[in-house]
Amino acid sequence: MRITGYATGATASFTVAGENVTEKNITLSALENTISGITAGQIYTKGENVSFTANGAGTDITEPTEGDERWLPTEWETNPTGNFDTGFTQSSSTSQMTVGEHTLTVIFAQQIFNGEQWADTETTTTVSVGFSLTDNPQTGEDSRLYLCGGLMLSALGVAIGLKKKKRSLSR
Repeated sequence: MRITGYATGATASFTVAGENVTEKNITLSALENTISGITAGQIYTKGENVSFTANGAGTDITEPTEGDERWLPTEWETNPTGNFDTGFTQSSSTSQMTVGEHTLTVIFAQQIFNGEQWADTETTTTVSVGFSLTDNPQTGEDSRLYLCGGLMLSALGVAIGLKKKKRSLSR
């Protein structure tokens, strides 16, 4: 038996032995929920804005059919907290946060399309990512220190060389 098919959004069409099978709903896994724009272990400077996007599985379904499933980002927690009323991409200042380790947690609510609208199932899941906050910006300015040290060593080498040459000429 040969099965062929395609999937778009949360529905799929299959052909089994030459007969078209009616569309089936695809169940989306909560494991498909992600947070982008912030990387685990990332270091921010106090006062910097942190921007991230909550990517809920199935939120890109534009023409749902009855039984389709999605995971809608509903709120986020760290210090401060917020919701996604203004969109799935959020930005927050770190100026009121303490220096140290922090965790951003996004809460996703499972919804099923009932033929007319998306309905909550009262099932939620979370995705978290840790990051650090420091008072000292990571500027990469330590390269000047190496340059100064290298120049000082070069100057010392030239001075020693000139002194040796002067001694050899005076003999």
